[in-house]
Amino acid sequence: MLVTEHTTLTELVKEYGEIEEIMEAFGVKSTETNPLRREIAMNIAVERASRIKGMKLNQFIEQINQAIEKHSLS
Repeated sequence: MLVTEHTTLTELVKEYGEIEEIMEAFGVKSTETNPLRREIAMNIAVERASRIKGMKLNQFIEQINQAIEKHSLS
């Protein structure tokens, strides 16, 4: 899956499962108990999440790709 600025957390979870590093990058802990917060986060795109985190988009996408690679190797 190619991660772009339009990719949402929902798409990433469907493709790779709940990778903790990705969930946390979007501001959701894997143990999130607030359903509204979780629902909002699941629909946030990579571009918006990078702005919320104060990160450059390309760095944020790289962080996600590294988490995916790490998860795939384990």
